[in-house]
Amino acid sequence: MWVILDEFNTTVEVQILVDLIITKKYNDYVFNENIIFIGLCNPYQYVDLSDYQIGLKKNKKYLKQFLQHDVQLFPERAI
Repeated sequence: MWVILDEFNTTVEVQILVDLIITKKYNDYVFNENIIFIGLCNPYQYVDLSDYQIGLKKNKKYLKQFLQHDVQLFPERAI
């Protein structure tokens, strides 16, 4: 059986989902070996800012608000 976790990197609880995918455990519950967890991610990608004016030049500290998706970085061990 496959369990698909769509857009799993859009939640702040991404670490819990990564642990679930890797260890097949949640708290004290251990999932059956025939269950496969698959995580689908959104890209960390900016909106094209050519149409936006932020003062006279683009200020990088405000760029996070222009992400296409509100995504969380996930641990390197999940790659």
